[in-house]
Amino acid sequence: VGDTVTVVLKNKAMTVSSFACGVAFDKERFTCESIVGTGKNPNKYYLTDEYDETVANTAASKTTESNNTGTVGFTWGGTEDTNYVAGTIATITFTVKGIGTAAPFTLYEDSDGTD
Repeated sequence: VGDTVTVVLKNKAMTVSSFACGVAFDKERFTCESIVGTGKNPNKYYLTDEYDETVANTAASKTTESNNTGTVGFTWGGTEDTNYVAGTIATITFTVKGIGTAAPFTLYEDSDGTD
């Protein structure tokens, strides 16, 4: 209790028009302290496309809402396929506020891996 845990959320190379991703956590055991992207604006999170141009997210969680829902989430919305290169979306820091026996984080990929 009181220690910090850092999760780095990364994307694989993919071609999609829009997508959502995130980290679910046990809000009874963790507090989300910070969500830091790789870009210059702290309220936007960026991916890089095949032309080395950055594409900003269309929505993202803030720490207050993340602590209410137990999820840190991000979305990118578009109408045309974009070829994204692999990269880091955000670094998320949590403080441990309680202990337990079950797994405190849920990490999963809900696509078939083609996108």
